[in-house]
Amino acid sequence: RRRFKDKTKKRKLRVKTGLLDGVHGLSGYFEGENNRVYAFSIIINGVQVDGWKVREIIDILGSQLVDHV
Repeated sequence: RRRFKDKTKKRKLRVKTGLLDGVHGLSGYFEGENNRVYAFSIIINGVQVDGWKVREIIDILGSQLVDHV
């Protein structure tokens, strides 16, 4: 609910977050410019950085998907 501040992207993205010990994930789908629906999954594990930084990186990747498809 509090992720993806850009309202246009927020309307296009439908996602579910995930968190296990040392593993962060974001999976979902979005509608591209061509009105096609795309599914994606981003999973990051084994990194030695703060969990909030990993979440920020995952959110950037999710936003980039919407921007470039």
